[in-house]
Amino acid sequence: TWRLLQARGIGNSYVLDGGIDGWLEAFGHGEEPAAALGHRHPAALPDLLTWLKEEKAGVNKLNDLSLSYVAAALGKIGQPGLAGPESTEVVEALRDQLKRKNRKTRYSTVIALGQIAPQASEKTQMDCVKILSQVVKGEGKRSDTQTVNFGLSALGRIAGVTPADDGTGGAPASVRDKAIETLLRAFDSNKTGTKNFAALGLGLAARDQDAQIRMPIQERKALPAIRAA
Repeated sequence: TWRLLQARGIGNSYVLDGGIDGWLEAFGHGEEPAAALGHRHPAALPDLLTWLKEEKAGVNKLNDLSLSYVAAALGKIGQPGLAGPESTEVVEALRDQLKRKNRKTRYSTVIALGQIAPQASEKTQMDCVKILSQVVKGEGKRSDTQTVNFGLSALGRIAGVTPADDGTGGAPASVRDKAIETLLRAFDSNKTGTKNFAALGLGLAARDQDAQIRMPIQERKALPAIRAA
């Protein structure tokens, strides 16, 4: 196979004896195999998705740390599913991970949702915002503080996406408004840590927006708090 690739002028080629399962068995212990594959190789998406859902790679059971790398790799790829912006398999798998007790994976999951949402359909973007809003709402019950903080940052990232020069893209108004609503509610809380990360999220949401969108944030005096934080 390697010789065939070279004959076709495809350089820097590597053939893994035993496939990905063999590679993981040989090199996957204590490493970050999923992140190494996922960051630059969208073709790894089906395998990463299976690993996250089954919590194992081949015969190897994945612990919390390894699963967090898988979730992070999916976020870096940025696709909501296997077949374009209308597909949702990745978002659904990440959502399901939030129902489990893998702490590090939950951190990577909420960050990944913030990375993936802008590439998704409007409906899926709204679903991501609703999932993250539930994470924030569940602080002290279903969500630990750090997961909530990452969730607030992810909401700001989603809300802050602006249209391209030709006017296409950007966070739909309904998605942006829902994310900012959650951020403002968290900003008004009495919890200092939550308030600071809500301010960070609001800063991300407002940074490149026009005055009309920034106004409700400024009225809450959130922007001065952002600078202070």
